[in-house]
Amino acid sequence: MIARAAAFALALLASSLLHAGGCFVSATSVAFGSYSEFAPMPTDSVGNVSVTCHGSAGETVAYSIQLSAGVSGSCASRRMRPASGHYGGLNYNLYTTAARTLVWGDGSGGSVTVNDAYTLTGKQVTRNYPVYGRIFARQKARVGTYSDYIVVTLSF
Repeated sequence: MIARAAAFALALLASSLLHAGGCFVSATSVAFGSYSEFAPMPTDSVGNVSVTCHGSAGETVAYSIQLSAGVSGSCASRRMRPASGHYGGLNYNLYTTAARTLVWGDGSGGSVTVNDAYTLTGKQVTRNYPVYGRIFARQKARVGTYSDYIVVTLSF
């Protein structure tokens, strides 16, 4: 039996790197690496969303971080598409914790957003929020590169 393998990359695109209300967002992609349809366990990886806020010490900031649905159109059932243009893809999702129980999205379809509020302790504070990804096990896939593009939105 020959194992099929595919390489995966999931790009997290910050909706804006411009300052908005004293904060900006940046993101590091989730790179899954190789996948085998014969592996009994899911393929997991981690990316990151960083939020940096500027202001005066003692100032309070509050925001919400949303992740778009990607090409599938649904946060509940995200799907990476093959670069070859063939029909198909791989089901995966993005989560707020390492337990991978809460889908990180825009609040639709049972997904949740990540919310934070804190007091600035200096002129600049950066907080990191891991993005836990999972490709579900035992999916048939053609050999190739699969990807999806997720927009990260920071709302004040």
